Amino acid sequence: MALDQRSVLPPEMLSVHGAHRLYTEAMDETRRLVARLTSESERLFAIESVYTSGFASNYHSHRHGQVSFIRSGFISMVTHRTTYIVPAGHAIWIPPGEMHLAQAQEEVCMLSAYSGSDFLNGLPNRCTVFQGSDMLEPLLKRLIVQQLRRQEGPLYDALLLLLHEELAGCGQLDTAIPMPSDPRLRRVCDAILTDPSITLGKETLARLGHMSVRTMTRLFRRDLGMTFLEWVQQALILTAVARLSRGEPVANVAGDLGYASPSAFTAMFHRRVGRKPSDFHYRR
Repeated sequence: MALDQRSVLPPEMLSVHGAHRLYTEAMDETRRLVARLTSESERLFAIESVYTSGFASNYHSHRHGQVSFIRSGFISMVTHRTTYIVPAGHAIWIPPGEMHLAQAQEEVCMLSAYSGSDFLNGLPNRCTVFQGSDMLEPLLKRLIVQQLRRQEGPLYDALLLLLHEELAGCGQLDTAIPMPSDPRLRRVCDAILTDPSITLGKETLARLGHMSVRTMTRLFRRDLGMTFLEWVQQALILTAVARLSRGEPVANVAGDLGYASPSAFTAMFHRRVGRKPSDFHYRR
């Protein structure tokens, strides 16, 4: 297996040991590895993944609960009724059995942990985005190393306990946007999320959904409880969070969203998100 300099793990860790490949570049490969976890004694399986720009998985679920920390880039985690934006420096919790797909428009490096035991009990019974603590990334990396070396014991137990406590204490981030059940409106919303800077008018978007503007407007209110403009604004805000997390200047993001000044954007952002834009500049 060729080593990849993008990895955050030591070069000697990029190898195969038994059933555990600790570094993947294909979503299907990750899913196969997780599906092989059949032993009830397997308390945790941790893996580093680097996915190329434009990756997308199919809808799937795991018997195990999943925590994924985004080290670089950002992902959209899509369930049947909600899309979650997960920016760099944050993590998402996906409960066992939750149908979801992951997609991103840029290269993404993530560290994930899967557990089917009582280890992750106490976490929410719905998908949740957490603000990553300073310890979350190094904890996951250390667990991968311990796992590869088969070094389970008091230190491994302590790392698991600390990881659980870190997750339980992380602040939650509301980066969820509701998704419609109507397939026509779903096509419209997917198109907007695929290109959040979309400049297409209502007429063009309605044609994508094979419906009239009037029907589209009605469906936004019926299925999502908000107007077309409210939903688009929420989508743009969540995209701004992702762009800020990869270090883009506030002025650039504000200008692309149509704000006359960074201060006006900052005031709106704080009102809607409850945090300053600069809070999302993730420093690795």
